Formats: sequence, structure tokens, C-alpha cells
Amino acid sequence: KSIALCGRATNLIREKKKILIVTFNITLINYLGDLISRYGCNRNSATILHYHGLARRIFFEAGLEKEWAALFPKGSSNIDKNDMLFRTKIPLLLDKIIPTLDEETRLKYDYDAILVDEGQDFSISWWNNLKSLLKTDGEMLLISDPTQDLYDSARAWTSEAMTGAGFSGQWVTLNTCYRMPRKLQVSTNE
Repeated sequence: KSIALCGRATNLIREKKKILIVTFNITLINYLGDLISRYGCNRNSATILHYHGLARRIFFEAGLEKEWAALFPKGSSNIDKNDMLFRTKIPLLLDKIIPTLDEETRLKYDYDAILVDEGQDFSISWWNNLKSLLKTDGEMLLISDPTQDLYDSARAWTSEAMTGAGFSGQWVTLNTCYRMPRKLQVSTNE
């Protein structure tokens, strides 16, 4: 799935499109950059961030560093609490902040294409935040693997929610694994 996403990204880069690639996991950023390089494009030709870093960046660009810091008081390392902040409060705040960005800052976040890897870990509110950064005639792509749904987020992506988020039709399914040799793959037909 990441290979397919980066393949699409490099086609868009060659078309001189402004691209944002967003992932859930911060450690995936370098891997995605490497894949873009393997396709013969400069890894810096696309902005690659994890959702949490993008949210922080927008807060800071809006001059709301203190408000960001107040969300995470010192000594507050409660992972569940921080996850809840990112699932509920921060997306709502971004819905309010993004439309108020000054024109110069807003142009920094005006993308021709937004590609999301690890979609199974994304909430619909995150997707909607990203949609607000897309040019009117822009393209969005969501790559997901429900078998890797570690945070129990995929269940929120119901047919109704998908339609409300701008999706229509069936998912495209990849039936081939490129991650490991064929001899190590377990067949689902056996």
C-alpha cells in the first residue's frame, strides 16, 4: 500500500503538483521519503508529516504555541488522554483555526493532492481537517489496511461516514504482498 501511494505521489510530483503525504506513525515518514527517492524523485518534493506533527505545525503557524502547550501540561504523559485529545478536541480546534489563517500562511497549506497512508488509524475528523487543506480541484487518496488496525479506528469508517467524507464506490483491494517472499506468505485460500 505504501508503494502504491508513493507511486501516485511521484506521478503527481512529475506533474509539478504540491503534495502532502500524511501518516499516523512518525517513523513511517522516512520510509515514504525513501520510496519517493527510489521512484527517481527528490524526497523533499512532497511534504511528508504525521497527523500529530501537522496539527502542531498549524497551531504554531497560527501563533497558538501557548494554546498548544496548554493542551499538554508538563508531566502529562497519559497516552490515553493525549490520544483522546487528538481524536476529539484537536480536530475541532483545527476546524476553527484553519479558516482563520492569514492568506500567506493559508497558501502554504493549499495542496493539489493529499495522500494518506495508514488510513485505518485515522479518524474521520482528521480526514475532514485534511480536506480543508485541499485545493478546490484537488485529489485525495486514502490507503488503508484493516488487518493493521491497532488503535480500533477502522470501525468508524462506516458506509455512511465514508459517503459523508466524500467517498463513493468500493475500495480498491491489493491482493499481492510485496513485503515478504512468496514462500513465507500464508495463503488465505488454504
